[in-house]
Amino acid sequence: QLQVEPRGLLRVTCPVTLAQSTLGYLIPRYLALFPHVKLDLRVTNRVVDLVEEGVDVALRVRPTLDDSGSLVVKQLGATAGHLLASPAQLRRQGTPATPAGLSGLDTIAMSSADGKSAWVLVGPEGQEFLFHHQPRYVADDLQTLKLAVLAGTGVSFLPDSISQAELQAQLLVPVLPGWVPKPGMVHAVFPSRRGQIPAVRSFLDFLGQHMQGDQIIGTVAPNGG
Repeated sequence: QLQVEPRGLLRVTCPVTLAQSTLGYLIPRYLALFPHVKLDLRVTNRVVDLVEEGVDVALRVRPTLDDSGSLVVKQLGATAGHLLASPAQLRRQGTPATPAGLSGLDTIAMSSADGKSAWVLVGPEGQEFLFHHQPRYVADDLQTLKLAVLAGTGVSFLPDSISQAELQAQLLVPVLPGWVPKPGMVHAVFPSRRGQIPAVRSFLDFLGQHMQGDQIIGTVAPNGG
């Protein structure tokens, strides 16, 4: 029984928003179920080398994971978010009626390459629109981006988990209702040999049970853990 009971130190890494909105609430529940497990959570938006840094499980939020090499990838669920702006920005720059009309708005993004970024929007009938833009403001933290959207600096994609209160108060409004960001997926990535350790296996099973569908909180981050 000692060999199969989850115990020991579990090292986990995840992006900032996922930790603040979801994992921070789930980990205490996991630890209450498995009293012999200790957990070291490293919260960062950079990509962690699991083998080099001795990490057991990395949670990453991306549309797909095609760069994991020999690591095992377990898909946990989809993210949800919307394209949002402040009423003040829309009064200043106008409200677009089509995805192409976004070119008239200042934008904010999580990342850019050479000053450029791209968003994939999915329409009400499943059609996709690729919007290339030059963000006025780039930051790799979603809470920081939300403050700028609230201030009218630009339009951006924000996860439902951090924007519902502002939407209800009409401090933020949807842009192009019916068009949403292409869903991201929360993935658990781990070295294959670690997946057989009871603590790792119990943690992955726990996340699989509690991070499904609408319970997934977060958004696509280019360097999600």
